[in-house]
Amino acid sequence: MYVVFDKVNRLEEYEYIGSNKKKGLEVSTIDKYQGRDKETIILSMARSNDAGKTGRLLEEKRRLNVAFSRAKMKLIIIGSYKTLFAGSSVVCPILQEITCRGWVENLPQNACELYKSPN
Repeated sequence: MYVVFDKVNRLEEYEYIGSNKKKGLEVSTIDKYQGRDKETIILSMARSNDAGKTGRLLEEKRRLNVAFSRAKMKLIIIGSYKTLFAGSSVVCPILQEITCRGWVENLPQNACELYKSPN
């Protein structure tokens, strides 16, 4: 399994990430992962705000192509649907398509508390 994140240095502080790296989990940025692929990719698009601000990365088609095309079998995208839909003209049509296919899974409102690490 491979995880692509924008802010790798923050993630490596989490005990869960560190312990799973010993089991083969890799964590990287989109830019560092160009030219590589894995069976499963988990792509974090960790932007969530009422203004729909997603930043410049989500308007860059080439970088998003790298992010979306690295998985051989399964791509899991984690992010705020509302923010991504409103904030990125590039990601919006992708979200529309995966919604039509029934591939969107909504988390409960209290997901942060429900899935909180016991540590």
